[in-house]
Amino acid sequence: MSFKQRLQTIVESKQGLLYAMLWQMTPGVENIMTTAASSSISSRRVLACSDGYLRSYSIRSSLNEEIVMMSDAEWFYADSIGKELVIEDNYNLVIGEAMSSGSYLWLIDSSGCERAREALQHYVRTLVFVPVASGGIIEIGSLDEIKEDRSLIELAFSIFNGNGSSVACSRGDSKAAHVEAEKQRRYKLNQRFYALRAVVPYVSKMDKASLLSDAVTYINELKSAVKNLEEKLQELPSVSTSVSTTTNNFSPHLHALLLHHPTTKGWPIEIEVEVKSIGKEVVIRVQTTGLDHPEARIMNVLKELRLEICYATISHVNEVVFQNIIAKMPLYPDELITTQESLTNAIRESLQY
Repeated sequence: MSFKQRLQTIVESKQGLLYAMLWQMTPGVENIMTTAASSSISSRRVLACSDGYLRSYSIRSSLNEEIVMMSDAEWFYADSIGKELVIEDNYNLVIGEAMSSGSYLWLIDSSGCERAREALQHYVRTLVFVPVASGGIIEIGSLDEIKEDRSLIELAFSIFNGNGSSVACSRGDSKAAHVEAEKQRRYKLNQRFYALRAVVPYVSKMDKASLLSDAVTYINELKSAVKNLEEKLQELPSVSTSVSTTTNNFSPHLHALLLHHPTTKGWPIEIEVEVKSIGKEVVIRVQTTGLDHPEARIMNVLKELRLEICYATISHVNEVVFQNIIAKMPLYPDELITTQESLTNAIRESLQY
């Protein structure tokens, strides 16, 4: 079994894990210092990321349009591949100590080392380090707050070390870990249903089966709206032709804020923004036409407003870009974004510039 296959087994063994990567000692890092009075050797231990596995969220719809997760954590993972990590300095000393002692580290929302602080900046909340017999260490990351799970550590030791003797995990502990994992899975599933209920305008009943049926109906309406937009775009005689656009042909569920102003491309710029609050989270739906780099713009806007992005999808149909985002409100939000209307206006105004 290759390293990537072993790391994949670890990631897919537990709900909520995003990635796993193997850090190994870089050869030839010892620096020999010789003085006239005496000779001394100072070693500088450096790890390099040799392999990794990232859980993929990209899917393809029936319209043959690719929907891509926009995640800072994925950029963090990609940037780590081939990166070097010095573990002898004060910034990442705890990782080096874990390797030397053969013990693991389980960090949640921690800034105990430079690597953990960097991960937290990219919304990776749980970071686990498990030393392996080959002189390296496994890093496991998740966007969620995951409680310490001895069965995950045992699995990592077993896969890379051939046995789990380094960590004592009783049958009772294993059973408790499975119960906790199931509770977490149900909690996350319920949260997703709450988010789905927030974006489906008309829900006939409150049970999950009815919600899914209503969601299918709503998606079909959106497909019909997309098809109408494609037909309208194909009917345009040329780019330079004056185009007038209204929302009369849209489904009533799509009404939002619509802006029109000319662009250098010859297309009118259209921006629709809709915001719904679900407790401490908000669901943001943005539809743009003729806007340059709409994906980057909305991400920059949300960062400026200090919203933590939990989930995002994007799809393209010709000139139309659809973005759906679930984000957490900041602990102390600015007065300009305390209501749905104020947040909608703030996003809309920022996208115009």
